[in-house]
Amino acid sequence: MAPKPPFSVVLSQWAVSLASHLVPRAERSEWRREWHAEVWHCWRFLVDQRLWSSREAARLFLRCLGSFADAAWHFSQQDAVQNRVREWARSPWTCLGVLVPPLLLVAVMSHGFPATRQMIQPAGWRDAGQLALLSALDENTNRERGFRPDVMTAWLENSRMVDSVAPLNWHTAQDGFHGRKPLVVATEPVLFSTLGVKTSLGFIPLRTKGLVLTDAAWRTLFGGDPNVIGKTVEFERQKLPVTGVLPAGFWFLTRGPAVFVVRPELFDLRVMVLLRTRAGVSRSPLERELTRICQGTGWSMFTVRVHVWFLREGLWMPALLFAAATGAALFLAVFLWRLRPGDLKKAMHVGRRQATLRRGAFFFAKCSLGLLMVFCAALEWTRRGPSVLLTYTDGASSPVMLWLYIVGAMGVLFWAWADQRARCRVCLRLLTFPVRIGCPGCLLLDWSGTELLCEEGHGVLHVPHMVASWDEQPDRWVPLDDSWRDCFAHVSSPHSG
Repeated sequence: MAPKPPFSVVLSQWAVSLASHLVPRAERSEWRREWHAEVWHCWRFLVDQRLWSSREAARLFLRCLGSFADAAWHFSQQDAVQNRVREWARSPWTCLGVLVPPLLLVAVMSHGFPATRQMIQPAGWRDAGQLALLSALDENTNRERGFRPDVMTAWLENSRMVDSVAPLNWHTAQDGFHGRKPLVVATEPVLFSTLGVKTSLGFIPLRTKGLVLTDAAWRTLFGGDPNVIGKTVEFERQKLPVTGVLPAGFWFLTRGPAVFVVRPELFDLRVMVLLRTRAGVSRSPLERELTRICQGTGWSMFTVRVHVWFLREGLWMPALLFAAATGAALFLAVFLWRLRPGDLKKAMHVGRRQATLRRGAFFFAKCSLGLLMVFCAALEWTRRGPSVLLTYTDGASSPVMLWLYIVGAMGVLFWAWADQRARCRVCLRLLTFPVRIGCPGCLLLDWSGTELLCEEGHGVLHVPHMVASWDEQPDRWVPLDDSWRDCFAHVSSPHSG
């Protein structure tokens, strides 16, 4: 009488039986019999050699888990499965689906597109289109610097376009809280009324010095403790009380933690300026008026001009640059592709309009997903959380990024065009069965090139090996009619898409 196998052997055989459901039915019994025999003989050999132990039992079970990989291999070798995989690889939906994982990867690595969401969502400012940062731009060195504080008084008294003005300066904390170095903004109380924001905890100090924290700084530096309001903390070699915390949706200059050092009056020799304009004010008239007022105060403006940077425009500047880069890349691509208005008119003929619209929609979807991935990756890479975003230091608006935008847009457009040319004009599946015809060296009386066929029987694409300079459309697409149906027996209809 055969000995009864232990539970580990029975469990291994159960695993093999479960994996056998992946094996084709015709091969399943034989495959399962071979695996069960291997498990049995392995167990009996170890028992006879007196080497059977709990460790060997675990190793036997782990070895039997390899039956799933073996069964999957048998499953993948079926003709029906391989045909389905090839069909899936050639499908236009697969092409669009392949573009989604890189976009999701950018989302995961950036923790949910914070820079992109910051560009779209409001930052908690009142009438953001009327807020602008001012600096003095030296045209010789192209460097930004601040103004004398007395210039702000002249602007308020003489300008017809300005409602309120707030001085500020910023720097990164030198000795941060427990190793963290937030952005420090030195300003006056008028900054918060200019931005149109109120505290969610505490208050804005008016006649004394105090620290006002953004929600990110409150949670990062103080763990979100509400009892921190009123406490005195040592900050940059001075002791200041924490008087307020700003709302969670508010940020200014940076998405990272920011600490506002509020004083009744800012005594810096030069200050940057945040101002709120009246409705309908544009940049050029505002710069001219502020420059004229500066000259009236004795400010030398020979090589320096007032530089106005509207906050909302600063947020959307990377998108505008990317749109310009995409337009430039598209213009170059259309020139290299030799597209003419006559080609579009011919493609939109009544008999071809539906197929042309379908191909155009597919091409547009490919380009849109690819361009979106390039833009989001570039924006999230350059607009990091701790960086200052809305000034000349914004990396996403730099000239270097403009060239990178152009290169990325051209890469997407040329890939989409090359993929489009390799697809069937009817069903948009990738063409197969490339066949070389003719001799490349005999072009005088014969044609030489490669022919690709649509497996659904929709047509044949002829691509020449060498293109003559006078041939504007070297690729030839030849549609196949119903007389070719017998050559594609697996297709129910030669025009099924």
